[in-house]
Amino acid sequence: NRWFEISVYRTARGRYVVHIAFRTLWVGEEELDTVLVGDDLNSVARILREYGEESRSYRDPMARVLDDLGIEEVIE
Repeated sequence: NRWFEISVYRTARGRYVVHIAFRTLWVGEEELDTVLVGDDLNSVARILREYGEESRSYRDPMARVLDDLGIEEVIE
């Protein structure tokens, strides 16, 4: 009963806005919205991977999201 909603938007100037929304039905647990900006698709992949690694308590759902998106490696 916990999940992530991820939206990626491309701006008119070619940058990417990543909105990561953590949602939960657990009583007493807070939902969280995070917005980050990247310069290209590699930075979007890096943002998602780093977010998953930093939010260790929610690591399993984010790992599934990364797998579903096919993100295995970020090329710098």
